Amino acid sequence: MSARLRYHDGPVQGEFKDVPSERALTIGRSYRNDIQIYGEGVSRVHCRIERAGADYQVLDLNSINGTEVNGRPVVKQCLHHGDRLQLADAVFVFERQSPSGNWPSQETKDLHEGQEACFQCGEYVPAEEVAKLKKTYGDLVYCEICLRTGPLVGRTLGHFTILSKISQGSMGAVYRARQSIVDRIVAFKILKKALAEKDSMIKRFLRGAAASARMNHPNIIQLYDIGEEEGFYYIAMEYVDGPTVGDVLELQGFQDLHKVISIGAQTAKALQHAFKNRIVHRDVKPSNILLTRNGLAKLTDFGLAKPMDEAGMSGITAAGATMGSLNYMSPEHIHDAKWADQRSDVYSLGATMYHMLTGEAAFPGSDLVSKVTSIQNEEPPSPKELRPEVPDALCRLIQRMMAKKPDDRYQTPKEVVSDLRTIRNLLSRQPVST
Repeated sequence: MSARLRYHDGPVQGEFKDVPSERALTIGRSYRNDIQIYGEGVSRVHCRIERAGADYQVLDLNSINGTEVNGRPVVKQCLHHGDRLQLADAVFVFERQSPSGNWPSQETKDLHEGQEACFQCGEYVPAEEVAKLKKTYGDLVYCEICLRTGPLVGRTLGHFTILSKISQGSMGAVYRARQSIVDRIVAFKILKKALAEKDSMIKRFLRGAAASARMNHPNIIQLYDIGEEEGFYYIAMEYVDGPTVGDVLELQGFQDLHKVISIGAQTAKALQHAFKNRIVHRDVKPSNILLTRNGLAKLTDFGLAKPMDEAGMSGITAAGATMGSLNYMSPEHIHDAKWADQRSDVYSLGATMYHMLTGEAAFPGSDLVSKVTSIQNEEPPSPKELRPEVPDALCRLIQRMMAKKPDDRYQTPKEVVSDLRTIRNLLSRQPVST
């Protein structure tokens, strides 16, 4: 019987890759693999899947962050239909063809059918446990690890009482909390417990916090505290009761060009402040720009940030590692995140503004390899082709921000601010579609 891997998430979700029966299939970051993954924590040749008699097995190839099957680290393990294979943030579903030669229907049989995500860390909880957990914890479910550490909502860590959950990311969750010592509401980010057992992840988490602590700017989320309590590593930050740029794009988009220019200029000011402090953000994207109720844009999540003085020296980012969100990564960032500098952040902001102006990513294709090839070699359509009222000057600015070669871009975010100011002044003299 044949076997295949189904991409469970990401830009190519739902697509398949056949597992050959006559040789091993390799997965990793190198282009020489059968499946190439551009993701944080994925090794050059991470693991392989091969035939083992009548079965198939996965073998971890001494990867940096390990290979997991159904949430558990493995070195070598047989695969069964429906098993979830995870390499860092990349997730696949292993599927076997039935004796009759049919494949399971994606629409009626999903790996997580009947399962629910852990409220605390996002891991999936077995279907047979869901009802029991909901009854115990008031309609919430928790995974095995989070049950051992205890639910966090309502709990006090240090001077912080956790009130509610805001969002979930690959590194951990962000909660709304009250800082009792000064009686204020904060955003409270906690490193995922499973990652807190890995020194490299703790170092990365704390390094991002340290980078954020070096900055004080109205367009950057302010950091209040960093700490560890009862084995939980946390960061307390300024709380913004407003949407992200990503939320606005998903719900309604940006009809006002002045708004796009304002958010772009404010974010560029934040990046210029980071540049002055020798910090590169490395993850500028719509979901990392928060919007306050009075129109202020605030750059957040310095989790992948790095001091420029430490480029290639910290040992935390593996050589050739790709970190961040592919739609907004510069070509050199995709090649190696260790050497991304302020010009890479300029590219990412340009890609974000492109999305805001047009309503879609500059390279929206679903095929991962094709998308990477496009980012590295092709020019995106002019924003004017998708939205005719975008001024030529703004199109040229985006084109320069997203130039393939770093030397062809704006060399500092400050230059972007200056040109955006000029474009804003030109727009103010003519009516703008709203």
